[in-house]
Amino acid sequence: MEAQNTTPSARRTDPATSHEAAQSMQDASKGLRAELLAVYQTHPSGLTMEEAAALAGIPTWAASKRISELRAAGQIIDTGTTRKGASGRQQAVCRVPDAPTMPEALFPMTVPQEPARTTRYW
Repeated sequence: MEAQNTTPSARRTDPATSHEAAQSMQDASKGLRAELLAVYQTHPSGLTMEEAAALAGIPTWAASKRISELRAAGQIIDTGTTRKGASGRQQAVCRVPDAPTMPEALFPMTVPQEPARTTRYW
């Protein structure tokens, strides 16, 4: 799956003010995505969009687009479950994907013991 463009943009035909606004939103969007991702990382069982927005202190309308971008980038995934939101409608629950466990198998944490010496030096 190709990640969608997460850079706010303006059309070539838009006025200069639209281009300035799009440029100013690039850092803001990145910051909001980072805040939301941090909230999802602290809730491994998952959150709805409304829950994540509330915990991050971001209005739901502002969080919606950033959460869609996190999903498109694969930084959060749909759990396949839903919960009722404030509207009474079901909302998807998303979470951060599980971390791979392969490095532990490749690099065991136990240190091999040296064989006991049988030669005495006295």
